[in-house]
Amino acid sequence: MEGDPQPSLTWHKDDKEILPGERFIMGVSSIGSLHTLEIPAVLVTDAGNYTCTIKNELGEESCTVAVRVQQLQEEQTDFRSLLKSR
Repeated sequence: MEGDPQPSLTWHKDDKEILPGERFIMGVSSIGSLHTLEIPAVLVTDAGNYTCTIKNELGEESCTVAVRVQQLQEEQTDFRSLLKSR
C-alpha cells in the first residue's frame, strides 16, 4: 500500500471493524506494500464478508472478499472464546 499522503488501513468483517488482538493477525510485508489478515484458528462463525479499506484525505479504496468456512467433523465451537472476541 502506497500513497501520498500515507493512507491508513482498516479491516472489517460484515461491516464491523476488526481490531488487533481479536483472534486476528494483521501483517505488513518487509517492503510495506503488502498487508495481510490471518485467522490462525478459524471457526465456522468466521465466514462472512471481509473488507480492506485504505484511506487518506484525498480519497479511499476498498476491496471485499466473501470467505466461506467448512466445518470439520471434529471441530467444536468454543462459545466462551467467541463471546470474549465480540
